[in-house]
Amino acid sequence: MELPGLGAEDRARLVARFAEQALRTDRPDDLHLLIEKWTDSSAGGRLRAEAAAALELGLSHERYGSRFRSHVYQWVTTARIATDLARVLTVVCRQVMAVTHPEQALVRLRHLALRQENSEDVRAAARSALLELARGNRRLYGRLVHRLLPRARPADGGLEILLALLDPAELRVHPPWQAFVLAWRAVMAGKQARAWSPSVQRWLAALTLRQAGEEVLNALLLAAYGDRDLLNQLYVTTCDWAESEPADMPEGLRAQRDDRMRTADRFCQEIDLAQGVGGLASVSGARETREGP
Repeated sequence: MELPGLGAEDRARLVARFAEQALRTDRPDDLHLLIEKWTDSSAGGRLRAEAAAALELGLSHERYGSRFRSHVYQWVTTARIATDLARVLTVVCRQVMAVTHPEQALVRLRHLALRQENSEDVRAAARSALLELARGNRRLYGRLVHRLLPRARPADGGLEILLALLDPAELRVHPPWQAFVLAWRAVMAGKQARAWSPSVQRWLAALTLRQAGEEVLNALLLAAYGDRDLLNQLYVTTCDWAESEPADMPEGLRAQRDDRMRTADRFCQEIDLAQGVGGLASVSGARETREGP
C-alpha cells in the first residue's frame, strides 16, 4: 500500500482483493487491524480512504457484517480513538450503515458527537451526520431525543444537539409529538432564552405559513407549563417576532407583519390562559402589560 508506484485505483483494487480473501478465509480480524493501522496518527492520513473502503467491505459482508458493526461500536466507545479512525467511522456510519442499519448508525454517531475526547472537527462532523439522519425519519428523531435527554446538560453537548434538532428550517418530517415536547422542555430548562428563542420564532413562522400545525403551540406551552419565567420569555419572544421579523429568518419562513400579528395574538392569549390571566386584545397591548409602559 505504501509503494510510490501505486495510484489510488491500484490501492482500491488491492484493498478489495485483500478484503475478499480475508473474509473468504474467515479472517475478519485482519481487516480490523489494518483499519486501525491505516488510521493511526503515524500514518498521517495517507490511507484513510482505503481504511474506509475496507470497513465498508466488512460491513456489507453477509456473514461478518454484524461482527464489523459490533467492532465499530467498540471503537466509538473506546476511551481514546485516533482522530482519523473517528473520521472514517463518521463517514462510513453516515454513508453505509445508515442505509442498512439506521438505528445502529444513530447510536454510533451519537457517541462520536458527544465524546469530549474527540477533536471539535470530529464532533462537528458526527453531529452533522447525526442530525441529517434524525431530521429525515420520525422514529429516529424520537430515538435520538430519548437517548439525549439523560445527557442533556450544558457541559457535554447534548443540549446543543437537541436545540439543532428543534430547528424547523432543516426538518424533513413532522417530529413525533412526545419527543418534541420533551426536547423543548430540556432545552428551555437548560439553556438561556436567547439560545432557543430563534427556533421558537421559526416555528411560529412555519405555523403562520401553514407549514406546521397548531400542535406546535401546544407543544411549546406544555414544555414551559408551570414555569412562569419560561412562559413570560415565550411571551416576549412571540411579541418580538410579531413586531419585527429577525434578520436571520430563513427565506422560506418569512411572513407578512399582519399575519405574524394574528398568530402572535392567538399564542399570547394561550400563554395568558396557561398562567391564569385573562386573554389580551393585541400583542402591542400585551407587551405593555408585561413590560410596563
